[in-house]
Amino acid sequence: MSDLKLAKKLEKQRKASKQGLTAQYQNTDSCFSFYNGDMMDYKDRIQFVDPEGRRKRALVHFNKVQPNVDTVVGFMAQNRRKASFIARMSSSAGQQLYSKNMNALYDYHRENENADQVETEQDADMMICGYGATETDLSYIAGNATTDPNGEILKVRIHPKKVGWDARSRSKNLLDARWAFYWDDYDLKEALELFQGSVEEDFTRVGEEDQDNSGYEYNPWGGLYDKIRLEDCVEWAIKDEDMVRVYNHQWYEYETFYKAENPIYEATDPMDALFFKARLDVIKSEIKSQSPEGLETEDMFEFDPAAQVLVFDEATKRKLVQDFGELIQPVGFKRKVFKTAVYSGNHIFATFKSISQQGFSIKFKTGIYNEQGQFWTGMVNPMMEPQKYQDKALTELLFTIAANSKGGVMVEEDAVEDIDDFSSKWSKTDAVITVASGALGNGKIQQKAQGAVPTGLEGIIQLTAQSISDNGVNPEFMGNMREDAQSGILYKRQIRQCISKMARYFDSITLYQKEDARLHGDLIPVWIENNEGQWVRITGEDGADEFEQITKDMLAPEYDVSIQEAQKTPEDQQETAILLGGMADKYLSIGDAATAKAIHAESIRFLPLDGDVRNRIVQFLQPQEEDPRIAQLQAIIEQLQSEAAQAEVNKKNADAKYSEARAIQTMANIEAIKAKIPQTNAQTVKTLEEARKTAAETHMAENAPDENISVGV
Repeated sequence: MSDLKLAKKLEKQRKASKQGLTAQYQNTDSCFSFYNGDMMDYKDRIQFVDPEGRRKRALVHFNKVQPNVDTVVGFMAQNRRKASFIARMSSSAGQQLYSKNMNALYDYHRENENADQVETEQDADMMICGYGATETDLSYIAGNATTDPNGEILKVRIHPKKVGWDARSRSKNLLDARWAFYWDDYDLKEALELFQGSVEEDFTRVGEEDQDNSGYEYNPWGGLYDKIRLEDCVEWAIKDEDMVRVYNHQWYEYETFYKAENPIYEATDPMDALFFKARLDVIKSEIKSQSPEGLETEDMFEFDPAAQVLVFDEATKRKLVQDFGELIQPVGFKRKVFKTAVYSGNHIFATFKSISQQGFSIKFKTGIYNEQGQFWTGMVNPMMEPQKYQDKALTELLFTIAANSKGGVMVEEDAVEDIDDFSSKWSKTDAVITVASGALGNGKIQQKAQGAVPTGLEGIIQLTAQSISDNGVNPEFMGNMREDAQSGILYKRQIRQCISKMARYFDSITLYQKEDARLHGDLIPVWIENNEGQWVRITGEDGADEFEQITKDMLAPEYDVSIQEAQKTPEDQQETAILLGGMADKYLSIGDAATAKAIHAESIRFLPLDGDVRNRIVQFLQPQEEDPRIAQLQAIIEQLQSEAAQAEVNKKNADAKYSEARAIQTMANIEAIKAKIPQTNAQTVKTLEEARKTAAETHMAENAPDENISVGV
């Protein structure tokens, strides 16, 4: 497909997303407005006059949305679960080793990516507007820049208004989306330098001798390109400022692949099996040589000549059928091929097959889908109306309190001599006011009637506040204890109830962690290929830092992913330590000091202590005494291991010599066979001549006359 046709295809998908996600983006704006508390749909202002006669204006607004959302996001960050890799190995020891290596590298990259912080922001987006997105990819990919000369894995949060997807997607975390994309704005010069797959026909280096003005204009920056085509081949974000909008667009296409039994395993003659293997290896090398240059990685659909069941594409099928004929019986299936393009307008900077063929590198977390409105929602949507009417009720209440007359007085003109002095002293509780005789008795001074506050405003405020809590989280979840004597068990139970109410959000996080781990499972081997021999820092079993040199052999071919339970909070760990300490005291009371020390040593591991301090205390409770018998056995084991290693070396040398001798014998046999060829040919000729002579004599005897026949008795 040409770049122009590809750009038209991607533009069509992007326009479909823009139309289908209009309501989604509008809801996103409203949700962030309510979360930030700066753009409510209902606004009311009251004005009042201060004692100096100056008019003031006050906006009444309480924001209870943000604390509710932040509480849930904080709980998610504190109780973040972890994905774990399990190597698909038959050997238990090998499985543990390969699993340990992959998990250590996964932790290493997540730390370098600041993954926890990025995913916390993603969780906030999901809880606010119903969806959050991140992009995880290698720094080798077009459009990425690195701070490490050997490359790195990058993870970034994508702003909700800068990401799009197939609007017809309905599954959790948009896993059924046919495409997804995000964009960012770049200075044109930065875009040309960052996306190095630029096509010469769109951006051309032109010298001063080029005086024609057909299609090019002068680039004031110079450098990579002196002139830029006037035709708008790119999408301008702000054309006056030379800002272009660049899209990272990912989609999948359907492709036919085939499976067939490997003829090697069907061969009965060893020589046939060797020939089949050699031919399959040649086909594999031809596939590699014909593959396009770029960042290509193997996946589960790649052709493996040693597999018992071959998996191959259409081009490989033709080669196999041509070479093996009826020995290959291909059966066709459909697969998804994930691809990525970086483009702007009609200009394709780069297009390539995605590294991970298990999904997009753009990963989503989604909340609850509103079937009526056709958009995803989070926590903020059900809290919008209660928050809006609570602000309305508060505004009306304060306006009534400020506007209604209170503390004023009505006075006749002849009741006081100095009306200004009377006005200034009336509101003071300790002032002495002088009035005319009989003014008070005749009722010439009367206090104004107190204004009545409209009933129902307090009820509306309480109702809306309760509705916000019902749609948000309980006070216990936010750390508010209703009763001082509330038990810890009841407190945890109330929090679990809040978690069950947020189950659909927590399920999205769990699904995201699985998909993120699978993506890293494809990215890490590629990163290792570019960083083989590098030393990386990992966290050991005791929490101590360790350094390990990475190689290609430290990973297994395939892994499964499981989600571990969240780590215990410091309070839970301390509670466990207290429980173990009580058990140790009981053993100590019955005189079993050894068991008591062992349990105390185990309880120390749950206390918030530095690793060195904890290790020293455990060493004190359980000193590692060196047993002479153990040292002797260790020496014997080391000697046996050394002898076994030497025996293995000797065996390999003997095998090599045996193979060499067989090769020499085979060559000698071949030479002997060659030497016998002339003799065999001569013998064959002699045999043929004798056969011809015998045939001639027989023919003559059959045709001879009878008188010439003599019989002796």
